[in-house]
Amino acid sequence: MRLTHFNCTTCMIEVDARSFRLDRQLAVGLVAIALSVLALQLSSLFIFPQPNGLRWFGDETWLMSEAKSQITTGVVRYPLALGSTLEQSKGLVLSMTWLSSCLYGAPSALIPGDPIEIGRSVTAALGVLLCASLFVCARKLGASHSSAALAVLLLVCSRSFFYSSHSCRTDLLAGLIVLVTVTLLMLRAKQSTQPSGRWWLLFGAVIAFLSVSSSVHLLTLLLPVSTYFVWRLGALSRSRNVYFALAGSLAVFIILVSAYYVAIGNLTLFTPTSAGHSQFHDVLSSIPILRPFSRSVQVSNLVIRMKQIAIEAPQVYLIVPLLAVAMRSSRQRLLSPSSIAFPISIVICSWLFLEGSEVNYLVQILPLLLLAVAILFSRLTEHSPRIKYSLIVLLALSVGGLGVRDALPVRSTARNIDRSNERAIAQIGSAVAQTWRGKGKPRVCTEPTSLSRLSQISSIETMTDHFISFPTREEPLDSFILRHHIDYFVLYDSPTYPKNRQRDDPFYREVVRLGSLEATIIGTSGDVGRDHFCRSDWMDTLLLFRINYGGK
Repeated sequence: MRLTHFNCTTCMIEVDARSFRLDRQLAVGLVAIALSVLALQLSSLFIFPQPNGLRWFGDETWLMSEAKSQITTGVVRYPLALGSTLEQSKGLVLSMTWLSSCLYGAPSALIPGDPIEIGRSVTAALGVLLCASLFVCARKLGASHSSAALAVLLLVCSRSFFYSSHSCRTDLLAGLIVLVTVTLLMLRAKQSTQPSGRWWLLFGAVIAFLSVSSSVHLLTLLLPVSTYFVWRLGALSRSRNVYFALAGSLAVFIILVSAYYVAIGNLTLFTPTSAGHSQFHDVLSSIPILRPFSRSVQVSNLVIRMKQIAIEAPQVYLIVPLLAVAMRSSRQRLLSPSSIAFPISIVICSWLFLEGSEVNYLVQILPLLLLAVAILFSRLTEHSPRIKYSLIVLLALSVGGLGVRDALPVRSTARNIDRSNERAIAQIGSAVAQTWRGKGKPRVCTEPTSLSRLSQISSIETMTDHFISFPTREEPLDSFILRHHIDYFVLYDSPTYPKNRQRDDPFYREVVRLGSLEATIIGTSGDVGRDHFCRSDWMDTLLLFRINYGGK
């Protein structure tokens, strides 16, 4: 009997060891596939999408300029946005972004070169860090090696990650911060000892800093889930701990407010002078929870979010069957107070109701959702290794294939667009040089499609058209042009532009009235409304207008 028992135990150990080795080998294969897809994606880092194009119309030059300005002068401002509120300051509420400014602004200030290429390189590095962090976080919270690696592959092969890792925006950084913060707090909640007062002081300081130092959206994503952990970790049972957390937060805000006051000389919360709405009002007006009783707003918001996930990261919907099985097999474990389901649900609700419905924001919660997929998948298949490995291989082949299918045509399409854009900007620069008869550099107001390359031509002075959205004062366009001495306008038009510019765009019509057309460049120079994943060879147009100043 003892010998038989010993033999059975030995067999079980051998089976477990074999299963463990197979799990790690499978994880290595999944990571290799993820790295291959990532390498394909990064081969188009500087050309897909076109700088300032597609989904962030002008954001990249804008954000890189602001980050560099904050690092070099302490003021968050956009020098190219002449005549707009962005040229001066964004106000205290949106000017505490020191973390993102250090990450993006410092390299731009120290390294000569294209600021967008520098910014995208930073984001790509953060993307690699996000993949590594997702694997580590999944392992720390109980997922197997193969399940954690599967989550990484699902992330890399999503279009949401593909887009966000090829931009100078901080959405991917926000996703990294949310993932790591929730994971660390979950690990702390599993410890048996109560946090000390010093820990709560540090907790308040770190959460306050992370909430405002890189993206205003982290304020709505981190605060609700952090409040949950304040309760979960027992701070409410001792008021002293709450005071420590508040003191840490207050200390950080005092430091940030003091830095703003030293740089600006005032404590204006929002844009100092504005004839209309400011950028903060734009952010505020897009939050669904501010119209809680509007059925159309709430239904539209939910439909938009579900469509975004279906297009950008359909992998997330794996969580639906996994949750259904989990509710049947281990409901108590899933719904227990110690489950990660609660903090993840809080973050999802924050994203749904406390943020606007921009598709760019999806990546802020995507890593956390895929973390849940990894944990659920690992727990539900831990006693069925054959099913587990079969499903992983099937998912890896299908998802990896989709990732490669997306990355390959994008590179070809983006290269053609980039070459066309380069030729178009060279022609515009040449046309300006041939027609300019004034003293000094001509001032050229341009739209986002041509902003990046035009701003690097040293013989002209480039400005943006933000004075339309964020004017410092209301005045006719001809008066504004005269006051700011604008010599040229570069306008973009295409069959997929959101509106018929000649018929519905007063700004476009006014520029046509005031100026003379000096150049028309037809090509594929922009990607607004263009589908990079399919054949897209329709023509768009860049127009150069010279403003007529009487006899000038």
